[in-house]
Amino acid sequence: MSTFSGLSTAWSGLAAARRGLETANHNIANVGTEGYTRQRVETASVAAPATVGRLSLGSSSSGGVTVTDVARLNSLHLDARVRSTGAAAEQTSVSVDGLSRIESILREPGRAAFRSCSANSGSHGTTSLRRRVSSRPRLS
Repeated sequence: MSTFSGLSTAWSGLAAARRGLETANHNIANVGTEGYTRQRVETASVAAPATVGRLSLGSSSSGGVTVTDVARLNSLHLDARVRSTGAAAEQTSVSVDGLSRIESILREPGRAAFRSCSANSGSHGTTSLRRRVSSRPRLS
């Protein structure tokens, strides 16, 4: 192993370690962030070339370490739950929009209009309404 080969191996190790420290720093900085999931650096060894020399056709790297991926450490169950909750909220929003359009087309009075109508009718109107509802035969 030549001096430059050893330096190249050491450099790849330092580069992978630096990436690991950057990821750890990122994890610590986002501890209080809602919805953040921790990350982990995944590394793999790089094989040394089979032959060494000036005329070798081996890889330009002389071994060491490489970063293969930065993986998020999250829960598949929680991710699925977030997606289903978001879908249900969006479905409810679309339903409310549709019902609001129907209400505006039919020009139905809102709660304020209903209260003003019942206030104008007085207590006699609500009493007679209660009698009519209570006198109806019940369905079993």
